[in-house]
Amino acid sequence: MGSSAYLVEDLHDDPNEIKGVINILELASQELMKIIACDEAARKNPLRQLQLSSIAEQLATARVRQSSVARMIEQLEVRS
Repeated sequence: MGSSAYLVEDLHDDPNEIKGVINILELASQELMKIIACDEAARKNPLRQLQLSSIAEQLATARVRQSSVARMIEQLEVRS
């Protein structure tokens, strides 16, 4: 508990840190609201759930391809 009190003191002394923490919490809150809305939409509409699953699969595939391309670029840079 002492360590959390120390962190609060640090924040109290640095207004920029306070703003940074508030911004992070606001962004996290917004993302959470989006997740909740998507979850509610998926539960109410099975077709929507299938669409979201398809999008998630496409994103996963895109990430794999992006990683593969990044590795290829790194190999080309090493050869140069």
